[in-house]
Amino acid sequence: MTRRCAAAWLALAAGLVAGCGVGPDQAPVTAPARAPQPAAQSPGSVARGTRTFIPTCDAAGERAPTVYLLACADANYGVVEVTWQGWGTARAVGVGVAVLNTCVPNCAQGRFERYPVNLVADRPAATEAGWFYRRLVVLPRGGPTPGVPDREVYELRRSSKGVPGGGPVLR
Repeated sequence: MTRRCAAAWLALAAGLVAGCGVGPDQAPVTAPARAPQPAAQSPGSVARGTRTFIPTCDAAGERAPTVYLLACADANYGVVEVTWQGWGTARAVGVGVAVLNTCVPNCAQGRFERYPVNLVADRPAATEAGWFYRRLVVLPRGGPTPGVPDREVYELRRSSKGVPGGGPVLR
């Protein structure tokens, strides 16, 4: 996602969250818990941190994004405040905050909920532009979250030109 697109999405999500009256019982996550450590790097694993991308909705690809959109069609779901460990290795682990539109009673009138998540980007593949991660796993932290799956697995695609892009596809 381009920085301009990411900034616009983040501003939209922040504005909608602020405008939805987050009460004291729904305090935002302020400090993410410590992320699990990435797997040890094997001799054949990827070691190209400055040229390793994650496919994005706008087909540009991003290096270790702090904001990542999961719902390309309507921007109703994404992850913000992401910090990564092991970026550029065979398995990068991130910690962030998911921002999800409840779409109740509909998506236009829904409100954005926030909950802490762990992210795992893995299955790197080589392209002309560098390496890109082919899978992203989203795992909520802190116990079950109502209306949220225990685990989401996204296939990350390449564009027709072989560069990272096309956005995530939930499997």
